[in-house]
Amino acid sequence: MLSTSIAVARSLVQTALPENGSEYKTFSIKEVTAQVATLLIVLVGFITFSSGLSNYFVGDDQGQITTNTPVHSIANIGMFFNGGTFYTGQALHPLVGAYYRPLMTTVYSLVYTLFGPQPGAFHLVQLCLQIACSIMLFLVFKYFFRPNLAFILSLIFLVHPINSQAVFAIASMQEPLFFLFGVTALWSAIRFRGKSLWYLLLTVLLLILSMLSKETGVLFLVITLIYVYHADRKRFYPLLGLSALPTIMYITLKIHAVGVAVNPHTAPIDNLSLLERMINVPSMVLFYFTKFIYPLPLAHNYYWVYKTITFQHVILPLIVDLVIAAGITYLAVVLRKKSPRQHFPLFMFFAIWLLLGVLLHMQIIPLDVTVSETWFYFSMAGLLGLIGVLLNAFMPRVSKGWPIAVVVIVICLLGFRTWERGFDWKDVYSLAYRDIAVSKDDYVSLSNIAYGLDSQGEYSQAKPYVLRAVNIYPSFNNYNTLGITLAGLHDYPGARDAYLKALGYNYYENILCNLGQILTVYGDYDANKRILAVGLRTYPRNSLLWSDLAILEYSNGYTSNANLAVAKAVQYGNPYPEIYKKILGNQPLDLNIDPKPSRGF
Repeated sequence: MLSTSIAVARSLVQTALPENGSEYKTFSIKEVTAQVATLLIVLVGFITFSSGLSNYFVGDDQGQITTNTPVHSIANIGMFFNGGTFYTGQALHPLVGAYYRPLMTTVYSLVYTLFGPQPGAFHLVQLCLQIACSIMLFLVFKYFFRPNLAFILSLIFLVHPINSQAVFAIASMQEPLFFLFGVTALWSAIRFRGKSLWYLLLTVLLLILSMLSKETGVLFLVITLIYVYHADRKRFYPLLGLSALPTIMYITLKIHAVGVAVNPHTAPIDNLSLLERMINVPSMVLFYFTKFIYPLPLAHNYYWVYKTITFQHVILPLIVDLVIAAGITYLAVVLRKKSPRQHFPLFMFFAIWLLLGVLLHMQIIPLDVTVSETWFYFSMAGLLGLIGVLLNAFMPRVSKGWPIAVVVIVICLLGFRTWERGFDWKDVYSLAYRDIAVSKDDYVSLSNIAYGLDSQGEYSQAKPYVLRAVNIYPSFNNYNTLGITLAGLHDYPGARDAYLKALGYNYYENILCNLGQILTVYGDYDANKRILAVGLRTYPRNSLLWSDLAILEYSNGYTSNANLAVAKAVQYGNPYPEIYKKILGNQPLDLNIDPKPSRGF
């Protein structure tokens, strides 16, 4: 991988960079063609991301794919446009969640329908999407830069470690999916500039597909309109008009499915006021620029929050952010004087591209984590565009030799770090241990570690991890894991309390089933029966809940009620045939609680 990158980078940089005294230096090596660039991007992509192709399902892959019954058949495609992305266990009811991404769910379903629960198929599709995004970005950049420079920039986009999660995490498929449709829409606006207005229909269709993949796709609508306004103004109002109706339809579908702007309530940042969230903005902005320059420490998500103004977390990051902003502004002024018609407009276009992506993720509307590496996916393309403009404008003033070494080193280091990161994603527990070393407040990883230890029967070892997770953020998942841990330690009062708290956040079927086990051996009969009765009104076809009710009734001497509950349990399942035989035969029960961990999503 390294030798290939070095050879490619060395040959291309020689022709990508201009020379003092002329716009571009002439070398014997020809400019890379679109066909050659495509083949090289495919080759480098497969080499770089090969480490993740054999990984398992991780994290949200469970709730969005493996346990998501509607996704298992493409025949349910209508449901994907009528709800969120997560499955609650209620037969073929609409999916739930704060985000509207029906096209992503459709792709999940299509892959599952063709290949079943094979994670390798999903990883391969996601890698192909990432490669396609890089190819289309190259085609866009090629209209603004020399082909070799466009190729180098798109190659950096392909292998940059910050983008690795968008390939290794199946639940992040929306990132390359929305980007692919969006950047292709921009390419079509550029490619067919001045052509028939009918070509605008293609652009509009691609933009709508981008938004249906992820809400961030609306940013591609904005930058496409900006480009058309400045480069092909006579088509601006037709494009604006053609975009209006499908955009209104998209908004209507989204509001119907998940609401306007739903607070996900899945992270500490969600519980802060707007003013408190704004205190975190300087650190959030600095986070993305730091990770772009130094992507060595990586984590799945970051959950830190700062509620008060301190020098370390607010003032210092703000100073650095202002320096970065001042630097960009200074370069814009210089370009305005140097080449007002050539470089300056393009610099401003990519600066707006970068700024829009950053602003959208500044927690003006609460999001599900504080910052995420994948949220720089859109903005990185804008930043790489800025770099391309600056290379074209100022490279004549530097020496001839050092750019080759820089490109070789950068591509090799970025590619190797991404390849290495793929091994972290092999399973949820490897990822969790790696992530908490970088993201100290990652309560999700802490809970995942606890759950893994619970699954091995190591309840005592799991307890410190899950207690720390609950202390950081008391969510339904953390309390559910705490209940599993305490049940394994035979602390039934604590387990019952933990499950009830989990249900207070989300009334999920699996959490009820976990609680039902505890209710058969601990607590007041009347109170426990009321809890099960409420649960069965919500999930009337759940065999486990009917079984727990049968055990509860029988243990308290209500044999006839137990027999009726057994009949219902058998009707909808039959998970405990030995217990049923004892109940129906009026024999004593010997109940041993086995937590059998279930995460509730």
